[in-house]
Amino acid sequence: MANSPHSSLFDNPNKKERTLYAQYWQEKLKGNNDIPFPDSLVEEVAGTTEGFSFAYLKEALYVSLS
Repeated sequence: MANSPHSSLFDNPNKKERTLYAQYWQEKLKGNNDIPFPDSLVEEVAGTTEGFSFAYLKEALYVSLS
């Protein structure tokens, strides 16, 4: 952790954690036929969001799926 007043107390999620988070949202939206969330999207999200905090990841998912 850096000594910057803007540094986070938590590390950004690694690829495995980003994958699990995307899968969480995939499962949560499973019954919603209006919002497709295929496995390929889980992999794309996890692979393209390196450096994102969970908050930014949630925002990215929310914006892209709405």
